Amino acid sequence: MTRWTLLFLFPSTPVFIFTQIFHSLTFGFTHYAFMRLIYEELESKDIPAAQGVYTSLGMGLSTAILTFVGGFLYDISPGSAFLGMAVVVAPCVVLGGWMYWKYDRVADGVFSYK
Repeated sequence: MTRWTLLFLFPSTPVFIFTQIFHSLTFGFTHYAFMRLIYEELESKDIPAAQGVYTSLGMGLSTAILTFVGGFLYDISPGSAFLGMAVVVAPCVVLGGWMYWKYDRVADGVFSYK
């Protein structure tokens, strides 16, 4: 969300380079965290299916749909495409905060419900 908002507010090459470097770090950490999560929380037999769902929905279908919508926004204004991406992600930030608040880690590494 930070990256897309910066690109919307400051459309310049230096900002683009900075945000791409920022994106590479956050993208890598996100995938690392997800892989750790599925290896810690799922049984071995369920891991390939979880990776498949994550890849197909999270990096396939949703990316295709949002790129299509972003193309329409880009026709209106290049900046609006980046602002649109930030707006789409905002509910995910809220959901992540809610999930963090709702679930605790217990000593043995399993989530417990509050």
